[in-house]
Amino acid sequence: MRHYFKVRSHPLELDLYQSFLDKQIVAIGYPEITVNENQPKTDIIADVERQLMEKYNYSGQGLRLRVGYFKRLLSMKVGDIILLPHQNKEIAIVEVTGGYHFENGYRNQHMSNQVDIKLIKKLSISTLSERLRRSIGVILSISSLDNHSDEIDRLIVSDVNNDYLVAQESNSVLTNNDTYSFEQNVNRNKIKIEFDTTVTKEELETFFLHVTRLVDGSNVNLT
Repeated sequence: MRHYFKVRSHPLELDLYQSFLDKQIVAIGYPEITVNENQPKTDIIADVERQLMEKYNYSGQGLRLRVGYFKRLLSMKVGDIILLPHQNKEIAIVEVTGGYHFENGYRNQHMSNQVDIKLIKKLSISTLSERLRRSIGVILSISSLDNHSDEIDRLIVSDVNNDYLVAQESNSVLTNNDTYSFEQNVNRNKIKIEFDTTVTKEELETFFLHVTRLVDGSNVNLT
C-alpha cells in the first residue's frame, strides 16, 4: 500500500529544497546523531531516542515528536509519495526510490538520515485544495498525508506539468455595472464564471472551495 508524506526542507532555517531535488534525496538532520543502519528498525529508533535525550536534552512531547519523525522516515518505502513545499509558493511531488540509509558525510549539512527520491513534477501551491494546503502548512518536519491520497494521485496524473498550471489561449473579462464575466482556457479546458461586482474575495474563495469538493466527490458535470 502506497503512503503519502509531507517533508519540510527547512531545518534550522536552512533551505535544503533544491539540494533535496539535486541530490535526489529527502532527509532529516540532527548532526550529533549517528545511526547504524544495519540494525533492525526497532533498535535504530531506540538508539535515536537515547541520543536525542543525551545529546539534545529532549524529553516528553518534544522527544516523542522527534522520534516520530524518524519512525516516519524509516517507514518510507519504494513507491511512496512525498510532497516538498517551498516558500509557500511551490511544491515538488516526489516518489521514494530507496529506503532509509544513514550518510555520515552529510551530517554537517543536516541531511544524514536519508531516503532516495525522484522528482515527478513541480506545481504552484495554489493548485492544491485549501484542505491540502492546510495540512502541508502544519509545522512538522515529517507528517502523513494519507488522508489526501485521492487528491495527490489526481495531481500526479493530471495535465498540470512541471511548468505549473498556466492559462492558455483566450482570456477575457467583460464588465458591466452589475457583473463580471470571466472566461479562460486552462490546459485545453474552458472555464467560465460570472458573478456580481459586489462579491468579495472571501466569498469567491468559499465558492471555489465548494466547487472543488463537489468535483472531488463525484463525477459532476458543471456545465
